[in-house]
Amino acid sequence: MRLLCPSFVATARGRNLIPPDGLRSHFRSAVLRTGQIPPRWFASTVAQIQAVQQGESDVSSSSTSSPQPSSTWHSALLNPKFASKTAFKDASRTYTYHDIASAAYANHLKLEDDFRVEKSTKTKAKTLNGKRIGIYTPHDASFLISLWSTWLSGGIAVPLGITHPEPQLEYFLRNSDTSVILCSKETEEKATKIAKACGAEILPVTPVSSDLKDAEKLRSAIAPLSPAPEDSALILYTSGTTGQPKGVLWKHKALAGQAQAMIESWAWSPKDNILHVLPLYHLHGLINCLITPLSCGAAVTMDQDFKAERVWKQLLSSDKERINVFMAVPTIYVKLLEYYSSHSSSMPSKDEVKNICLSKVRLMVSGSAPLPDVVFRAWEDLTGHKLLERYGMTETGMLLSNPLNGPRIPGTVGHVMPQVKARIVPASEVTLKSASSATEEPRLSFHNLKAKILHKVEEPAAQASQKAVHDAPAGSQMGELQVTGPNMFSGYWNNEKATAESHSDDGWFRTGDTAEVRDGVYRLLGRTSSDIIKSGGYKISALDVERRIQDHPDVAECAVFGIPDVVWGERIVCLARLQPTASSSAKTDPATFQKTIAAFVAETLPAYTAPKEVQIVEEIPKNGMGKVNKKALITEYRSETTADSQSQPSREKSQVSG
Repeated sequence: MRLLCPSFVATARGRNLIPPDGLRSHFRSAVLRTGQIPPRWFASTVAQIQAVQQGESDVSSSSTSSPQPSSTWHSALLNPKFASKTAFKDASRTYTYHDIASAAYANHLKLEDDFRVEKSTKTKAKTLNGKRIGIYTPHDASFLISLWSTWLSGGIAVPLGITHPEPQLEYFLRNSDTSVILCSKETEEKATKIAKACGAEILPVTPVSSDLKDAEKLRSAIAPLSPAPEDSALILYTSGTTGQPKGVLWKHKALAGQAQAMIESWAWSPKDNILHVLPLYHLHGLINCLITPLSCGAAVTMDQDFKAERVWKQLLSSDKERINVFMAVPTIYVKLLEYYSSHSSSMPSKDEVKNICLSKVRLMVSGSAPLPDVVFRAWEDLTGHKLLERYGMTETGMLLSNPLNGPRIPGTVGHVMPQVKARIVPASEVTLKSASSATEEPRLSFHNLKAKILHKVEEPAAQASQKAVHDAPAGSQMGELQVTGPNMFSGYWNNEKATAESHSDDGWFRTGDTAEVRDGVYRLLGRTSSDIIKSGGYKISALDVERRIQDHPDVAECAVFGIPDVVWGERIVCLARLQPTASSSAKTDPATFQKTIAAFVAETLPAYTAPKEVQIVEEIPKNGMGKVNKKALITEYRSETTADSQSQPSREKSQVSG
């Protein structure tokens, strides 16, 4: 351990090697406690200073830009140039920025009137400051109005999915101590039920405008309600990798910084119109596809329930206010390719599709899950667009992105975004399979799995484990991806322990992803943990699914994991050992049993967490500690079944390739 040296600290700070203010609390506390620099930070910093002096530093990557965001949701509301411009379009109507601002202000007043602590006073102080306000609406204008009225009232928004089961919704509400739930006419009945169970109140939101018809008077009323940059704005819940989901707390300044970074990186402008097909309770759909475009005067066209036919009509439309930006998860791109393949006779020709997309759509982005190379190539062949892949997390927002103008390399996630610093922390072993090789494989169909296959799985020997290490090519680095910057989350809600554990000693966020960087371009190799499944753009906890399945009376124990799949990214597979008293249908009718398990899971977890494959086995393989060795299990499962899958080419892949 090295004592603090003023000249050393000055050198480090001059090189921006001391963590930024929002993320160095753990570094600071360690210094105050011991009077010494944490050894990991000291070693890392010395290495970087020496490398800089030698002109050889590639230990970390960073991107800097304007630190003060110029485009925010609030500035867009106050911009007179946007007042009559289209802001949001759903199935019912088109809303201008003035329409949304007026409705948000009207509902802010309703919130203030109904939930002000001292209703008898005439004070306009925001008594909902810092209160958690749930948003339980369909994916239409009522969500946007609820979000902005929450922020005008000083509240912290807690977006909720209307398809989530009641137990999960109740957990979110109780964990966040939500006091008010904003709902729509369509969701009021269920909102009332869950609010009663959690001790919250409800307030139906309507698109009714305020009495302030004059745009200038409306702006004058809204201007003082601007939240402070340090005010908390949003809680998004993770999928719950271990235990219950965690609430990710975002401040307004971080949201504004995220929007500014994407506006700069992807050249957002008021001329843009994005087709929105994603959930609004996830970072991708909320921050990337809603908050960012509405922070710069662009328009959002909301597709409330994804249908491939409807999306194609929107993308190929000749309307004046047509779509020119599209963002989706890989699964949606696969579904669109499949639809075109199966309906090609009634669709425009490939040449026509390519001509329209290249001339009318300026940007198409894929994220939230790895994009298979075969999908990248098939989409380019059909539309002419090389999908822009990027990488981010609920806790960090966007971190890495392929260039808007420049080569986009399949299987990579590009360079660091503005205001982001990234580094690779080498690991002694990296046993995860390369993402590029995993996505090349066709979807696997395991219909003839025999229990004896699983009996062969054993704890891998040390020598075999060493052979499994994925060596980084010459000139590249590989290890855990860690990041820092001013535009990230401020911590897990009411969970200081988890917040501390998610950061290194010097305050860098541990992504939990293994990555490789070469010449500043990053490629993700996979999760450090094998218990996180990325399927259809969602991150799914295998442990949560296992716990649910093991509640079924027919199941003694199970193991859930993901298998590479060209449609879903990863296909959720469950191996189950039955109870001796299991029903005859469970033992003799696998197809029916799979449907039974899927329905059982969906009773308490989102339907997308249900396994797509359920196989009955005699034993679940475990290591000497009694734990399921999933890495060995997945390897054995794939190797014993690849021959069958290769002899029967996947229908999904054939459609995508065509």
